[in-house]
Amino acid sequence: MKNIFTAFILFLTLSGFAFYSYSNATEKFFYVSPKGDDNFSGTIENPVATFEGAQKLVRDFKINNPEIPVTVYFREGKYYLPEPVVFTSVDSGTENAPITYKAFPNEIPTILGGEKLKLKWEKYKDGIYKASVPKRVDFESLFVNDELQVLARYPNYNPGAAIFNGFAADCISPEKVKTWKNPAGGYYHVIHGHKWGGYHFQITRKKSDAELEFTGGWQNNRPEGGQHKEFRFVENIFEELDTINEWFLDKKTAILYLYPAPGIDLETASFEFASLENLVTFWGAESNPVKNITLDGFKFGRTIRTFLKNKEPLLRSDWTIYRGGSVYLVGTENCSILNCDFSQIGGNALFFNNFNKNGLVKGCHIYEIGANAVCFVGDTAAVRNPKFVPYGPRVALEEMDLTPGPIGNNFPQNCVVDDNLIHNIGTIEKQVAGVEISMSAFITLRHNSIYNVPRAGINIGEGAWG
Repeated sequence: MKNIFTAFILFLTLSGFAFYSYSNATEKFFYVSPKGDDNFSGTIENPVATFEGAQKLVRDFKINNPEIPVTVYFREGKYYLPEPVVFTSVDSGTENAPITYKAFPNEIPTILGGEKLKLKWEKYKDGIYKASVPKRVDFESLFVNDELQVLARYPNYNPGAAIFNGFAADCISPEKVKTWKNPAGGYYHVIHGHKWGGYHFQITRKKSDAELEFTGGWQNNRPEGGQHKEFRFVENIFEELDTINEWFLDKKTAILYLYPAPGIDLETASFEFASLENLVTFWGAESNPVKNITLDGFKFGRTIRTFLKNKEPLLRSDWTIYRGGSVYLVGTENCSILNCDFSQIGGNALFFNNFNKNGLVKGCHIYEIGANAVCFVGDTAAVRNPKFVPYGPRVALEEMDLTPGPIGNNFPQNCVVDDNLIHNIGTIEKQVAGVEISMSAFITLRHNSIYNVPRAGINIGEGAWG
């Protein structure tokens, strides 16, 4: 009888189950590999290939096994997402049977919001090469052998310069503008006159031979003080492609131009670009939340920049925000991001938007981020007498709602950010924080190291609900 039981346990283990003697509970395992196939069963010998394939296996399994914990192991390699992974309430685990998507031991799966390019290069001039790209391709972040390249800019990129990696007071002067044939689509970035963050504009056209027209500039809730007269630069302008690692994409002709660094073999080098803004979304609501899902041990990268989407003024401060991120959570309970690496992210890394309860970010390394590292931002409709203008007329006493507390629960609460390393963020946006808290309650920050940030390590906005 003992031998029969042992053989039965071995059969179940090889089938993807594990037994724990202390509880007599079972746990189901699935496996994912870039070398797998979504038509496979998801065992370690026959893994599926994608997040989508893994989600389907988990959903199908949970229909008849809702109280069995599931762990999905991802093998090492690059996983290119054609579209964001979306978790809804149907993907939820339970408190006793959570769902964990996890790196295989001692391996690092990399989740990328980018695409590969196959290019045939030819010489252009002055050290610059050119190659045709598919007509549909449109991007602003290029990676050569996994290294981010510099979008053609003035002044040239200086890794040792603290502000914008180089700035020039004359970057949009009439003399400079005259040298550009068609700068439409270029960007102008400038620090706030009082250094309260920055402004970002897109050039729409040349109004005259020496004057530009822009859209943008809405990224600060206290515009008094104007633009800094020195701390500014421009990018994505063809005529400024003049040094190594710079590049420019002519979208009309679908020609990519690159000034490669010495030693780069264009025949064998890998070329990729960022195409997604968001990699993973947890999409639920207070009435039907996404529950008990953990992401553990992933490396996330290759997302597009979002500085022109940063428009929403936050309450009683000079801050604005864009509700988005490489991992975006709305309507969750007991969801965790553990031991993950975030870099080469164009906008926010992690964003807890509106209702999120008992969220956890722990053991993560967050760096080379375009905007904020971790954001907790609630619904302005949950605030009594919300005030968007930082300094202005007070709410009249007869209009003031004196009822204590928020209206409803549509805001992050009881979340923890613990033991994370956050640095070198705000690479393009300057009004950012290692952890941004606004219209949230009972957010705990502990044991985090936050440094090399342009504005704030921790920003607590209006202090709603204490």
